[in-house]
Amino acid sequence: MESALQSRAIQEASALCRPFEDPVGDASRMFRAFLTAMSHPGRVVAAFGPGDYPEPLGTTGFGAALTLLDADTPVYLSPQIGTARTLANLRFHCGCPIVDEPAAASFAFMTMAEAETVLPKLSVGTPDYPDRSATALILGGGFTNNDTVRLTGPGIYKYKTLGMNAPQGFWTHLQCNADRYPLGFDTVFIAEGEIVGLPRSTRIDPTITAEEC
Repeated sequence: MESALQSRAIQEASALCRPFEDPVGDASRMFRAFLTAMSHPGRVVAAFGPGDYPEPLGTTGFGAALTLLDADTPVYLSPQIGTARTLANLRFHCGCPIVDEPAAASFAFMTMAEAETVLPKLSVGTPDYPDRSATALILGGGFTNNDTVRLTGPGIYKYKTLGMNAPQGFWTHLQCNADRYPLGFDTVFIAEGEIVGLPRSTRIDPTITAEEC
């Protein structure tokens, strides 16, 4: 029994990655990057993370987790993100509760390929408490120079275009989400070294009618 426990402890320790070199300073800089991204929807903002990271998250995704998650933030991990190594690192470094259902999460990590399945299940808050909603963190889309969608709304002068590799149906989910405002989830796209924020108030053209939501 003792040997089995020792073996498990060794396996868990070997799965752990080194966090930020400067935990307070690096997390503060990363948090400012998130504030900038959410204040300027559609802007590609420089971001970063530790050099050692669980592979599904990538360096910037791991940096986001170290910055945003703690014991009071239930987090959902999609099947492709929620590997044993990711779970071990988030539990050890962040102390966050891991939930099985997206609706119970304050933050939800997913790949772009999984987003269309996960997004409809996220909490959008209530009329009395719209802040009790989720933030979707989507990895692996990749930003491009092509103008995929046009964004309008608070924090955007006239309009802004955003290029991203995403399924067409994905944008329908986000436009329907904006139709719920002030309810709805917020979205952050994460690529290596970059993030883009899309608050629930951001409109996405071409407009999707309410009947399609």
